Amino acid sequence: VIFGNRLPLIQGGTFSFLGPAFATMTLPELIDQPWQAKINAIQGAVIVGALCEMVLAATGLIGFIALIVSPISLAVTVSLVGLGLFGAGAAQAADNWWLAALVIVLLVFFSQIIRRIKFLEKYQAVKYLSMFSVIISVIVAWAIAAILSAAGVIENPNAAPLPPSNTTDATATAAENATAATPSDPFWDYKIGGYTDISPALNAPWIRWPYPLQFGTPTFYPAAIVVFLAGYAASIAESLGDYYAAARFSGAPVPTSEVIN
Repeated sequence: VIFGNRLPLIQGGTFSFLGPAFATMTLPELIDQPWQAKINAIQGAVIVGALCEMVLAATGLIGFIALIVSPISLAVTVSLVGLGLFGAGAAQAADNWWLAALVIVLLVFFSQIIRRIKFLEKYQAVKYLSMFSVIISVIVAWAIAAILSAAGVIENPNAAPLPPSNTTDATATAAENATAATPSDPFWDYKIGGYTDISPALNAPWIRWPYPLQFGTPTFYPAAIVVFLAGYAASIAESLGDYYAAARFSGAPVPTSEVIN
């Protein structure tokens, strides 16, 4: 392999960097600084961590680590990365519990169940639905939320409140006050979260070119670098697990140390 590892992967940002990013933004030196200063500190830590990761791969140490680390260790590490985000994810999922449950049900169906349905085994598309189960589940749930938002079923939380009624009907006024005073049950209220608005995407420019030093010169804080190196360590283990999982799902051979490096 000359370029890439030839596995069906979309290598992007990892959730293991969220914790280090939040920790960097709350450093005593940065907590009162504008967001540009925090971005510059994060960029500096990412630069150092990326260089360290490149050295590990260029020297072949990543492939050596993959040979001595068992799949069980990788699975536990990847699971801990996900569990570490449970606090933030659960709080947002609670805003619309049935929409979050829909994503989970679709994910389980596409990744575990659909390939075991006998009359669907002959279709090649089933293999790809299983391989891309996460993004397909998110797209389906997002489309449903967009339709319900456009239909007014899911209300816009930022919409301006309606003007007060001019009615003098005492009965109607009392009923309105009683309704307003009755707290909604967050477990059943499906209008409290999940609103989807595509207008920012429609109004955004088609092409926006990023450029170096867009937010200023990167800064290097030792504390930020240390926490990001921990994030990179978790990212390496997560990537190793992804390589083995992608190879198994796609029918490719077990990744060698050269492929991993």
